[in-house]
Amino acid sequence: TMAKSCTSQFLTSEDGHSVYFEAENEGDIPVLLFHGGWGPLKHDGAFLDKRRYRKVYIHQRGWGKSCPAGSVENNDVESILRDCEGIRKKLNIEKWIVVGGSTGAMLAFAYGTEYPQSCLGVLVRGLWLLSPTELDFNYQDPKGKAYFYPKEWDQFLASSYTQSSDDRDTYKVIRRYNQLVNDKNMDVAAAAAQAWLSWDCLGSSVLKTKAAAVSDAIAIDTAKIGLHLYMQAIQRGDYLFAKGTKIMAEKGLKVRLVTGRHDMLCPPAWAHKVAEKIGQLGGDSCCTIVDGAAHSELDPGMMDAMKSAIHDFN
Repeated sequence: TMAKSCTSQFLTSEDGHSVYFEAENEGDIPVLLFHGGWGPLKHDGAFLDKRRYRKVYIHQRGWGKSCPAGSVENNDVESILRDCEGIRKKLNIEKWIVVGGSTGAMLAFAYGTEYPQSCLGVLVRGLWLLSPTELDFNYQDPKGKAYFYPKEWDQFLASSYTQSSDDRDTYKVIRRYNQLVNDKNMDVAAAAAQAWLSWDCLGSSVLKTKAAAVSDAIAIDTAKIGLHLYMQAIQRGDYLFAKGTKIMAEKGLKVRLVTGRHDMLCPPAWAHKVAEKIGQLGGDSCCTIVDGAAHSELDPGMMDAMKSAIHDFN
């Protein structure tokens, strides 16, 4: 792989965030790349053809090199999308391809919904839209991901209870973890964050099952921001599916979805449903299900599927 020169900058928002981004200097087609809910990863966007595409990689509010680190103040989907628009204008980019995986897929989908005029196309991997049903499947429904990891599920539940807690409702798991990771006692917050992340990573890849070890400080920030976005999503309810499919179909925006057959976090049915709906509404969308892969971009066949999907935007 050839090294590409790239410019690192910060966008300072009016509401106290300094958002870090890296913009490659070469490539004909600009690509906005969202990272997922585990923060910026070295391999994000590795499928992009370096000669053709010019990657713009943002560390979303509170993540990575953005500051304040781990901040949940003014940290919501709308603000993240506004940052991207600010960065697009700062770089004098008229339109870009928007790409994301996992929670980054939700952000890419939301960006296409809010700013379709800024998009050349939307490519998502392992899509979920943080609807209450999807959140339940991952974290709260005993018949969701829990069905496949019964022992780990018991552990995950147990770690959500405090000594004094008499509330054993599994449908309040997200709420309980959100309180724990924000606890003033760092030991309590760290234990909860590590328990949350080790459950979260389960089923994300066919290649490895163990969560990558992260420091307590990073675990707390990661869990805090994720849970903060999930609490907001629960309050909003299921709005993004109907709004996004309608707008992107009306605007004729090309939407490509890539999903792993064995994705335990975001089962293929979710992406399939989005593609179907956009098609029914007269839009341009298709969903590729990759056999032998789960949620991760590094799983067998995922990179190839992403490469061929992005070609549709040219």
